[in-house]
Amino acid sequence: MAAAGGTREPSTPDSGDDLVVVDVSGLPAAGAPPEGEPLAGLGAVAALARLRLAARRTGHRVRLCGASADLRALVELAGLGGEFEWEAEEGEEPRGVEE
Repeated sequence: MAAAGGTREPSTPDSGDDLVVVDVSGLPAAGAPPEGEPLAGLGAVAALARLRLAARRTGHRVRLCGASADLRALVELAGLGGEFEWEAEEGEEPRGVEE
């Protein structure tokens, strides 16, 4: 991971830098899919599931930011809503995985 003014060693689970923030604002979800890609939202959910699995294996958490209501609903419908931390909407308290 590169930091301003230099490079930085990869974080480890013990470093305290165990949060991966992912901007998902450009991912397709339910609603009108792109032409010729009727299951694009499911592909996005599958990619997020693989990302979460890799993060868990390395001791990291994943926070999704910029998720549309449709993507959020699709992730929750797939049973993965509790696997991610979600960026708080304006006026909303942050929420994440409850242990």
